[in-house]
Amino acid sequence: DQLLGIRLAKREIEDVNAFFTPRDRGVKREVATVFSAPTERLTQCGGPGNVRLFDSAVSAIEYAHYPQDVLFEPQFTNSLERISRYKVVVLAGVSATYPGSWKTLKKWVENGGRLVVLRESASLDEYGDRNPEAPDLQPGENKLGNGTIAYYPEKLGSMAMAEKIIAAATSAGVR
Repeated sequence: DQLLGIRLAKREIEDVNAFFTPRDRGVKREVATVFSAPTERLTQCGGPGNVRLFDSAVSAIEYAHYPQDVLFEPQFTNSLERISRYKVVVLAGVSATYPGSWKTLKKWVENGGRLVVLRESASLDEYGDRNPEAPDLQPGENKLGNGTIAYYPEKLGSMAMAEKIIAAATSAGVR
């Protein structure tokens, strides 16, 4: 009976494997959306942030037909290695970041990256205090070195969000 249960569980896992196992299909991903655990935690405690914007941004990028990755914040904190493969990175509703994240993001933008910041400006640290690394973003396009940080603090619908991301991707040369 125990072996039968294991075989049945294995069969069930294989049935949904295609949905959860990443595989390389040879499609280059030049756009990424950041998932921020500090924002998730702060929002759950009643702090600022809009975790639903992450879902909206992912949907907007899919609507624009750009292959994308989800970039978890620890994958690029204090290292350009992972983030440097993207031309456009989207922070949607991110209010808080880990130490070192903004330092890496700014360096990536200076090297020519295009950062799209939607709604929240990611100006807090993981504890909800002011993050000294966060830039003072002005609405619109903020040049930084060879790149740009496009900050849109206003509430945008999915279509307007898609338009902002498409504009950033087009100017960055994403096809």
